[in-house]
Amino acid sequence: MVRTTSTYEIALDSAARFLARRRDQEGTCADDLAQIAAIETWQRADGVRNSTCVPSYARTIARRLRSQAIRAIRSERSRAASVADRIEDRAEVPLVRIEDRWHRMHAVLEVLDEALAAVGSLNACLVRGYYEGFSCRELAERYGLDDTVVKARLHRSRARLRALIVARLPAPDA
Repeated sequence: MVRTTSTYEIALDSAARFLARRRDQEGTCADDLAQIAAIETWQRADGVRNSTCVPSYARTIARRLRSQAIRAIRSERSRAASVADRIEDRAEVPLVRIEDRWHRMHAVLEVLDEALAAVGSLNACLVRGYYEGFSCRELAERYGLDDTVVKARLHRSRARLRALIVARLPAPDA
Protein backbone atom coordinates (compact mmCIF):
# COMPACT_ATOMS: atom_id res chain seq x y z
CA MET A 1 0.00 0.00 0.00
CA VAL A 2 1.26 3.50 -0.77
CA ARG A 3 1.68 6.13 1.91
CA THR A 4 -0.62 9.06 1.25
CA THR A 5 -2.10 11.95 3.16
CA SER A 6 -5.42 10.15 3.21
CA THR A 7 -3.74 7.15 4.88
CA TYR A 8 -2.59 9.42 7.69
CA GLU A 9 -6.01 11.08 7.99
CA ILE A 10 -7.81 7.74 8.08
CA ALA A 11 -5.41 6.45 10.74
CA LEU A 12 -5.71 9.62 12.83
CA ASP A 13 -9.50 9.56 12.68
CA SER A 14 -9.67 5.88 13.59
CA ALA A 15 -7.20 6.17 16.48
CA ALA A 16 -8.86 9.35 17.81
CA ARG A 17 -12.32 7.76 17.80
CA PHE A 18 -10.97 4.61 19.48
CA LEU A 19 -9.25 6.61 22.24
CA ALA A 20 -12.25 8.94 22.71
CA ARG A 21 -14.44 5.93 23.49
CA ARG A 22 -11.98 4.87 26.17
CA ARG A 23 -11.59 8.06 28.14
CA ASP A 24 -10.04 7.32 31.50
CA GLN A 25 -8.94 9.05 34.64
CA GLU A 26 -5.34 7.85 34.32
CA GLY A 27 -4.16 11.07 32.74
CA THR A 28 -3.31 9.74 29.28
CA CYS A 29 -3.38 12.37 26.56
CA ALA A 30 -5.71 10.84 23.99
CA ASP A 31 -4.97 13.46 21.32
CA ASP A 32 -1.22 12.92 21.57
CA LEU A 33 -1.61 9.16 21.53
CA ALA A 34 -3.88 9.37 18.47
CA GLN A 35 -1.31 11.45 16.61
CA ILE A 36 1.51 9.06 17.51
CA ALA A 37 -0.62 6.09 16.41
CA ALA A 38 -1.43 7.82 13.12
CA ILE A 39 2.24 8.59 12.46
CA GLU A 40 3.27 5.01 13.23
CA THR A 41 0.49 3.69 10.99
CA TRP A 42 1.55 5.99 8.18
CA GLN A 43 5.22 5.00 8.58
CA ARG A 44 4.30 1.32 8.45
CA ALA A 45 1.72 1.65 5.69
CA ASP A 46 3.88 -0.44 3.37
CA GLY A 47 3.22 -3.46 5.60
CA VAL A 48 -0.59 -3.10 5.36
CA ARG A 49 -2.10 -5.29 2.61
CA ASN A 50 -4.93 -3.01 1.56
CA SER A 51 -6.46 0.28 2.58
CA THR A 52 -9.44 -1.30 4.35
CA CYS A 53 -7.07 -2.60 7.07
CA VAL A 54 -5.67 0.84 7.96
CA PRO A 55 -8.32 1.74 10.59
CA SER A 56 -7.93 -1.53 12.48
CA TYR A 57 -4.15 -1.26 12.27
CA ALA A 58 -4.31 2.27 13.72
CA ARG A 59 -6.66 1.10 16.52
CA THR A 60 -4.25 -1.71 17.43
CA ILE A 61 -1.34 0.70 17.67
CA ALA A 62 -3.46 3.19 19.67
CA ARG A 63 -4.53 0.45 22.09
CA ARG A 64 -0.93 -0.60 22.66
CA LEU A 65 0.22 2.99 23.16
CA ARG A 66 -2.61 3.63 25.64
CA SER A 67 -1.72 0.50 27.60
CA GLN A 68 1.94 1.53 27.75
CA ALA A 69 1.00 5.02 28.92
CA ILE A 70 -1.32 3.70 31.64
CA ARG A 71 1.34 1.27 32.88
CA ALA A 72 3.91 4.06 33.00
CA ILE A 73 1.56 6.39 34.89
CA ARG A 74 0.60 3.72 37.42
CA SER A 75 4.23 2.73 37.92
CA GLU A 76 5.22 6.36 38.53
CA ARG A 77 2.36 6.85 40.98
CA SER A 78 3.25 3.73 42.95
CA ARG A 79 6.93 4.72 43.02
CA ALA A 80 6.05 8.22 44.24
CA ALA A 81 3.70 6.78 46.86
CA SER A 82 6.35 4.41 48.15
CA VAL A 83 8.86 7.25 48.46
CA ALA A 84 6.27 9.35 50.31
CA ASP A 85 5.52 6.44 52.65
CA ARG A 86 9.20 5.97 53.45
CA ILE A 87 9.61 9.67 54.19
CA GLU A 88 6.47 9.75 56.33
CA ASP A 89 7.72 6.73 58.27
CA ARG A 90 10.98 8.61 58.83
CA ALA A 91 12.79 5.43 57.82
CA GLU A 92 14.55 7.16 54.94
CA VAL A 93 14.40 10.86 55.70
CA PRO A 94 17.01 12.75 53.69
CA LEU A 95 19.76 14.22 55.82
CA VAL A 96 21.83 17.35 55.25
CA ARG A 97 25.26 17.97 56.69
CA ILE A 98 25.80 21.49 58.05
CA GLU A 99 28.96 22.28 59.98
CA ASP A 100 29.86 18.67 60.80
CA ARG A 101 26.35 17.81 62.01
CA TRP A 102 23.58 15.94 60.28
CA HIS A 103 20.10 17.47 60.22
CA ARG A 104 16.83 16.25 58.75
CA MET A 105 16.06 17.91 55.42
CA HIS A 106 12.52 18.93 56.41
CA ALA A 107 13.86 20.79 59.46
CA VAL A 108 16.37 22.69 57.33
CA LEU A 109 13.73 23.61 54.76
CA GLU A 110 11.44 24.95 57.50
CA VAL A 111 14.01 27.55 58.60
CA LEU A 112 15.52 28.26 55.17
CA ASP A 113 12.95 30.89 54.12
CA GLU A 114 13.42 32.81 57.37
CA ALA A 115 17.19 32.68 56.96
CA LEU A 116 16.99 33.88 53.35
CA ALA A 117 14.83 36.81 54.44
CA ALA A 118 17.42 37.71 57.06
CA VAL A 119 20.32 38.02 54.58
CA GLY A 120 18.56 40.67 52.51
CA SER A 121 16.66 40.57 49.25
CA LEU A 122 19.58 41.10 46.85
CA ASN A 123 21.78 38.54 48.59
CA ALA A 124 18.89 36.06 48.73
CA CYS A 125 18.31 36.54 44.98
CA LEU A 126 22.01 36.00 44.31
CA VAL A 127 22.11 32.82 46.38
CA ARG A 128 18.93 31.44 44.78
CA GLY A 129 20.23 32.29 41.31
CA TYR A 130 23.58 30.67 42.00
CA TYR A 131 21.96 27.44 43.19
CA GLU A 132 19.59 27.48 40.21
CA GLY A 133 22.67 27.21 38.00
CA PHE A 134 23.49 30.78 36.98
CA SER A 135 27.17 31.68 36.92
CA CYS A 136 28.59 34.64 38.82
CA ARG A 137 29.04 36.49 35.53
CA GLU A 138 25.39 35.94 34.57
CA LEU A 139 24.22 37.13 37.99
CA ALA A 140 26.48 40.18 37.74
CA GLU A 141 24.96 41.10 34.37
CA ARG A 142 21.42 40.53 35.62
CA TYR A 143 21.79 42.72 38.72
CA GLY A 144 24.22 45.28 37.29
CA LEU A 145 27.10 44.37 39.60
CA ASP A 146 30.76 43.53 39.12
CA ASP A 147 31.81 39.85 39.10
CA THR A 148 33.98 40.27 42.17
CA VAL A 149 31.13 41.93 44.06
CA VAL A 150 28.83 38.99 43.27
CA LYS A 151 31.47 36.48 44.41
CA ALA A 152 32.04 38.34 47.67
CA ARG A 153 28.31 38.71 48.36
CA LEU A 154 27.75 35.00 47.65
CA HIS A 155 30.58 33.99 49.96
CA ARG A 156 29.34 36.17 52.81
CA SER A 157 25.68 35.29 52.24
CA ARG A 158 26.29 31.54 52.28
CA ALA A 159 28.33 31.83 55.48
CA ARG A 160 25.60 33.92 57.10
CA LEU A 161 22.88 31.53 55.90
CA ARG A 162 24.78 28.59 57.35
CA ALA A 163 25.08 30.34 60.72
CA LEU A 164 21.41 31.40 60.75
CA ILE A 165 20.17 27.94 59.83
CA VAL A 166 22.30 26.21 62.48
CA ALA A 167 21.14 28.72 65.12
CA ARG A 168 17.46 28.11 64.30
CA LEU A 169 17.61 24.34 63.92
CA PRO A 170 16.58 22.04 66.74
CA ALA A 171 19.25 19.76 68.16
CA PRO A 172 20.17 17.16 65.53
CA ASP A 173 19.08 13.57 65.90
CA ALA A 174 21.70 11.14 67.06
